[in-house]
Amino acid sequence: MPRGESHSVRAVLLGAFTGGAVVGGIFLLLVFSDSDAFTSSSTAPIGLIFLPFFTILRAIPGAIGGGAIGYVVEGWRRGRHVREPGMAAGALVAVLLSGWGAATLVRGFVLGAEVRRIELLSEPQLGEVLQNRLLGRNPFILAAVAGNPRASGDRLDRIAHLTDPRLHEAIGSVFKDVMGRNRKGLAVMRLVAQNPNVRPDTLELLAGSPDPYVRGDVAANPKLSATALERLGSSQDYLVMWGVSRNPSASLEVLERLSRSGDRYTRLHVASNPTASAEVRERLMRDPDELVRNAAIRAAPSPPDAGFDPGPRRPGLNPPLP
Repeated sequence: MPRGESHSVRAVLLGAFTGGAVVGGIFLLLVFSDSDAFTSSSTAPIGLIFLPFFTILRAIPGAIGGGAIGYVVEGWRRGRHVREPGMAAGALVAVLLSGWGAATLVRGFVLGAEVRRIELLSEPQLGEVLQNRLLGRNPFILAAVAGNPRASGDRLDRIAHLTDPRLHEAIGSVFKDVMGRNRKGLAVMRLVAQNPNVRPDTLELLAGSPDPYVRGDVAANPKLSATALERLGSSQDYLVMWGVSRNPSASLEVLERLSRSGDRYTRLHVASNPTASAEVRERLMRDPDELVRNAAIRAAPSPPDAGFDPGPRRPGLNPPLP
């Protein structure tokens, strides 16, 4: 390899290594700046396993940009002009990727500050947020409004009528403040369904969500009409069944049907539901699943009959009978 070209290759490799290391380091710094990043979820160990992979993915643009900068700097040192095709291409790549990285950082910090501000607002200021043309349709901004307990029913209904499919999907960011209080990254529509001020007609609308997690939260809300609960109660989606089985507004007929489900967690939720009939709860006390039996026993309003047999017991797993 000619001596001049060897210098260029070394400059590109050095720039790529430096750029990748800087971007990867910034990514790791942002991740570990959140003290709850790997403690607030049971899946945190899985996240740690895949962290190196995601760090490499984030570092690739930095390596490309760094390599382009190294190539251009070495060319300038050797008297090459930026108008040359190779130099022009390298400079363009360097500027585009550097600008994109800087814009990402600035946007993350600006968006995080705005999310923190919105979480402290009340009406009618929350309505003004939705009218903002720049940020009023951003999923993280909408999540801050939807998760605000001071948001009005009308405001939540307006969000529920938005047609952006991203609002039905989980959200996430390496910027801690961008997530705000939504530490689990719940979808905007899930936050709407869980808000204490959501209207029944808004829940009816969200009952048709394409996302089963949203429908499950809707099904669990006691404000949902009996008609909608009956309709969702016939769903075969386990998330929806869990929601209905937890709902204290569910009818005795719906809970009786769900108490015979083959899904253990659906029966578990029915056993804990205060609306479940005494007959259903007594039958669940004899359920073949130990978790279901324990839940039914704990939820019983009075001690079971003296002749009641809850089934086999293993030390340390079954609580003492009341």
